[in-house]
Amino acid sequence: MRSLVHLLCIVIGLVITLLGVVLTLGGVDLAWLGGSWVYILLGVLMAAVGATLMARKTIALPLSVLLSVVAVGWAFSEVGAVFWLIVPRVIVFVVLPIVVGLLAPFFGSTARSNETGISRTGSVSRVWGTGVAALYAIVFAGILLGMFQPHAEVTADSAQTPKVDTALGQQNGNDWPAWGRNLSGDRFAPYVQINAENVSGLKLAWTFHTGDLAIDGSEYQVTPLKVANTLYLCTPLNKVIALDPVTGHERWRFDPHMQVTRGNKGWKRCRGVSYADLTTMSLLAPDAKAFGPEEAAAPVGGEATDPAAPPVSTSGLPAAPEPITAETPCARRIVSTTNDARLFELDASTGALCQDFGDHGMVNLLEGLGPTAPGSYYLTSAPLVADGVIMVGGKINDNMTVGEPSGVIRGYDVRTGRLVWAWDASRGNKDSRPLPPGQIYATETPNFWGTASYDPKLGIAIFLWAIRRLTSGPATAIPILTNTLMQFLLSICVRVRNAGIFAQPIRTCSITT
Repeated sequence: MRSLVHLLCIVIGLVITLLGVVLTLGGVDLAWLGGSWVYILLGVLMAAVGATLMARKTIALPLSVLLSVVAVGWAFSEVGAVFWLIVPRVIVFVVLPIVVGLLAPFFGSTARSNETGISRTGSVSRVWGTGVAALYAIVFAGILLGMFQPHAEVTADSAQTPKVDTALGQQNGNDWPAWGRNLSGDRFAPYVQINAENVSGLKLAWTFHTGDLAIDGSEYQVTPLKVANTLYLCTPLNKVIALDPVTGHERWRFDPHMQVTRGNKGWKRCRGVSYADLTTMSLLAPDAKAFGPEEAAAPVGGEATDPAAPPVSTSGLPAAPEPITAETPCARRIVSTTNDARLFELDASTGALCQDFGDHGMVNLLEGLGPTAPGSYYLTSAPLVADGVIMVGGKINDNMTVGEPSGVIRGYDVRTGRLVWAWDASRGNKDSRPLPPGQIYATETPNFWGTASYDPKLGIAIFLWAIRRLTSGPATAIPILTNTLMQFLLSICVRVRNAGIFAQPIRTCSITT
C-alpha cells in the first residue's frame, strides 16, 4: 500500500511540477509583454509543491496552502468579487491542497515514541493532512454549488456611466436604420410614447411567423431594421423579409437558398441586415483603390475582368457611374449575407436582387480564402455599410481542420460589389489592396465575425478582431475615406467583458498612429 502511495506521489508530483514550470515560463513571457507578474510567483510555488510532493516532504502541505492563499488574494484584487471571473483563476489552486492533504499522512518516516508507542510523524501529518483536505473539499463543493446559482453578469457603476448625448437619438427620427440604430452602434432611442408608467399596459398588436423552425441549430437572433414604413428582418436560414410595421403584413421575402455545409449544419444564425440609400450616401469613385507598396497593374483589353469591376470607357479610364435618383432601380438597398459565405443586395422596395451588384446581385466571399474555407468560413452578423463601402469579416469554425482560412476583413463597393480593399493581420498596414485572382490570403490569421462600428467624424471603421485578456483586447480601425486611398491604420483599445465579440466596439480608451 505504501509503495503504491509513493508511486502516486511521484507521478502526481511530477505533473504538478511540469505544470508549474509551464506556468512560470508563461508568466515570464506575459510580464515581458507588460502584463501581470503574479503568474511567475504562482508558477514557482506550484513547481515547489510538485517537487516536495515527489520527495514526500511534509512542507508540501503548507506550500500548497500558501499557493492557494496567494491565488485567491490575487484573483480578488484583479477582478473583484465576480464569481465567474474568480473561479477559473483559483479552481486549480483549491484542488491542490486536497490532493496533497490526502497524501500527506504517508510522507516521511513513522518513528514511534518509546514511552507511548504513538507514531509522532505519521499522526501529526494525518491530522493536518486530512483536516486541510476536508476544509478545501468543503470550499471546492461550495464553488461547484455556486456554479448552479444565478450570478449577476454586469454590475452598474453610476460613477463610470458615460453621459448619453440625447441629441444623437434624434438623428434617425422614429427609424432604426442600422443594426445598432446608427453606424456607431449607440443603440440609443429617444422614444417617449413608451415609458416606465405605461409599459405594463402594452398589448400584443400582431404576430408574424417567418416559417423557419428552431431545429438543426437554427436560432432567431435578429435585430430588425425599421426604415420609413417598412420593417426588415432576416431568418436563421438567411431569408430576408419586409413587413408592414403597423399590421405585420408581409410585403415581400427573398430566399437565397442557403446551402447546408459541414460548418453550418448545426449553427444557423442571422443577426441582422443593413440598409443603404444610394441617393444620399457618399459613393466611391469608380477607380478608388486601397493602399499598397505599388500600384496594381490595370487589366488590358482582351483579359478577363471582374464582373463587379467598374465599366471602362474607350479612353481607358473608368467610366463615370450613372447618377442615382429615387426612381432608379435599387436606389435603396438591403445588404445581407449568408451562412454559406455570400454577400447580396436587394431592392428595398421589391425584394429583387440588385443586378448591378456583383454577379447579378451576389458576391462570393470564399474567393481568396483557399481550399479550407468552404464549410468553415461563413457570416452570421450584419455587415457595416458606410461611405459607399460594405465591410465584412467572417466566422471561422474552431478545431475543424489545420490551415483554417484567413480572418481577412474586406471592403466592397456598395454599388457594384467590387472588392476595394482587404485588411489582414499578416500584412498589417503595409498593404491593403485585394490580392490578384488566384492568390490566397494568409491562413490562420485573426478573424472578426461581428458588426463593425463607424466614426463619421474620423472617417474610420472599428473592428474588434482579437482578445488577449478577458477585460481588454486590441482593435483595428480602418479609414474609409470617400474617393480617397486607404493609407494608414490606427490601433484602438476597447473594453469588453467576454470573449464573444459580435457586439459593436463603441468604447475607446486611446488612439495611436
